Amino acid sequence: MSARAVDPQRSRIVLVGTPAYTDPGLPDVPVVANNVTDLAAVLTDAELGGFDPKHCAVAPSTASVEQVGDLLVQAAEEAEDLLLFYYSGHGLLGPRRRDLYLSLAGTRPGRLAFTALPFDAVRDACLGSRAASRVVILDSCFSGRAIGDTLADDAVLGQLEVAGTYTLTSAPANRTALILPGERHTAFTERLLHLLRTGTPAAGPLLSLGDIYRHLHARLRSEGLPEPQQRGTATADLLGLARNRRFGATADTTLGAPPAVDLAKLLEGLHAGLDSRYPRPRAAAVEELADWLTLGGPGRVQAARIALERAAANGLPVVAQTARAALGRHSCSLPAPDRSAAAPALPPDRLGAVRHHQGAAVVLATAERVAGSITDESSRARALAGIAKAWAGTDPDQAERVAGSIADDSRKTEALAGIAASLAGTDPDRAQRLSGEAERVAGNIGDGSRKAQALTGIARALAGVDPDRAERVAAGIIANAKKAQALAAIAGALAGTDPDRAERVARSITAESMKAQALAGVARALAWTDPDRAEWVARSITDDSRKAQALAAIVRALAGTDPDRVERLSGEAERVAGRVSSESYRAEALTAITRALAGVDPDRAEWVAGSIADGPRRREALAAVARALAGVDPDRAERVAGSITDEYHKAWTLAAIAESLAGTDPDRAERLSGEAERVAGSIADGSRRAQALAGIAKLLAATDPDGAERVAGSIADEYHRAQALVGIATVWMGGD
Repeated sequence: MSARAVDPQRSRIVLVGTPAYTDPGLPDVPVVANNVTDLAAVLTDAELGGFDPKHCAVAPSTASVEQVGDLLVQAAEEAEDLLLFYYSGHGLLGPRRRDLYLSLAGTRPGRLAFTALPFDAVRDACLGSRAASRVVILDSCFSGRAIGDTLADDAVLGQLEVAGTYTLTSAPANRTALILPGERHTAFTERLLHLLRTGTPAAGPLLSLGDIYRHLHARLRSEGLPEPQQRGTATADLLGLARNRRFGATADTTLGAPPAVDLAKLLEGLHAGLDSRYPRPRAAAVEELADWLTLGGPGRVQAARIALERAAANGLPVVAQTARAALGRHSCSLPAPDRSAAAPALPPDRLGAVRHHQGAAVVLATAERVAGSITDESSRARALAGIAKAWAGTDPDQAERVAGSIADDSRKTEALAGIAASLAGTDPDRAQRLSGEAERVAGNIGDGSRKAQALTGIARALAGVDPDRAERVAAGIIANAKKAQALAAIAGALAGTDPDRAERVARSITAESMKAQALAGVARALAWTDPDRAEWVARSITDDSRKAQALAAIVRALAGTDPDRVERLSGEAERVAGRVSSESYRAEALTAITRALAGVDPDRAEWVAGSIADGPRRREALAAVARALAGVDPDRAERVAGSITDEYHKAWTLAAIAESLAGTDPDRAERLSGEAERVAGSIADGSRRAQALAGIAKLLAATDPDGAERVAGSIADEYHRAQALVGIATVWMGGD
């Protein structure tokens, strides 16, 4: 179905952005001012949105709740076709009912009901409007995680359901929305504006809400950024919001291509302006221009080739790599790669975008061939399940094909459930079908223990996207231990969006040890958004080891924002851990405390790590300290890594430090990654050696792709070699 055009004269728009706050507890976000100004300009541009400027109300940056309310109510009363409400700023949750509030300049976090805009008021205004379509776009955050240039998303989608509306949010509830250095807007709005201004050849003459969501979802995912979420009626996503400038863009003359040599210079100029530490914004522009060069027609293809050759000749291998990737995406003949100079490091998010369509696909195909040669059936099934899940976000057809080739029903179930979870936000019908198939396959498993394990995997995969179905699956698990594991996973997944339900699920677990684990998971999730409640949940845990770990998670979340509370809670966590009688569980708790302290108090973290009696846990804790220090004190990080006696942890830690230093000290990073390989190669146990090399390969994928593939290729064990290749491809695709 084609997009439906909007009648601009019968439509009303309200744009609200809060760049500065009077309360010191709410950090200013200056780029938000650009968000609303530029979005208004695009929507009222006669060649784009075409809306009447008189019908597009921009709230003053210092607007009060009453002023914003007046603008929205008036717009809701006047709108007959479209009512659009956009908000950018800090989102906050009320202390009791967890209601969502949109903060304004005069908002006081302790008095939300009187100083912030309740989302319920926005909901009521939408419900009271006679507009045919009502659209809400939120690019907002929880202030509790607003540290530095980071916005934590407040998109509690369950609260945003408004009958007859379409809601688009900047990120999932448990992810962080970002402001990227060098960009004029928040990350989500930057890419929204770019799409509205330039269009996409993948859409029709109008950019519908569905087109916008699908484009932003793919774009943000490929860059490793939080993925947007949507809610809407069956046909709401067909509403056309703006004209598509790239509709039918297949010929050379579509956008008036300048001479090829000028385009080549532009590519070089974009790269020359890259900040070595934060290369994302202009690197994204490089990729977009390279894609545009190759949309079609021999002239643009030739322009891309010239750009590639000039870039390689002038010592700009990143540009050459980008142009080559663009040519590859459009099936053009490629010049031979220039291997004369090593490409400078790209971070995982940009490397994922550049190599996503080409390199990752090749690596996953190699991984599948390697997995097919594994003689042990169980290991082969595990490897194929990992490959299927790696494909899920970018090529679900390939993912489903690989999952279908798995002979082991338990692993096939795991793969199908993972694909379903990945597709829940973009293709809910397919996700529903695959999760149903996963349940049917699990039902064929004869062994009770393995069936319970498979159902637990389904519940875990569905927990964050379909909690009702996840609970139903968990209820069907007969083995109490596995049922408890499934419920714990569901509780952890729900904690960020529905803490009341998460806590209810956790407390319904009869096994005390698993109940403690589930409550600790709820506390960890709440720590970032509601530390007060997280602390209350943590103190209700009867198992001291889990309680200490929950308190440590809160310490980690509050690092850099509340030093007094960090000191108090970390001290309490240490005291609670000291009461644990089991040496193994005490070591587990102290390791969690070390991780929490590593970034804020490395001296204390190193002391806590040194106090752990259990050898493997002590080495794991020291590795956490070294990784936390890598970016701020590499000398000390290297010294701590050198003190680790276990080759496995030492190798992995050296590689992690190398990854951290790749953008600032490439020579040292190269030396440390080489040392990490040598240490890993000296591990006597073949399986541990393979695991260490696989971990190093994944770490190198972000900064040294050729080195990552070389290390993966050196792994003798087929299972771990396939695992390493999957890890590399996952990084390139912007995953974890």
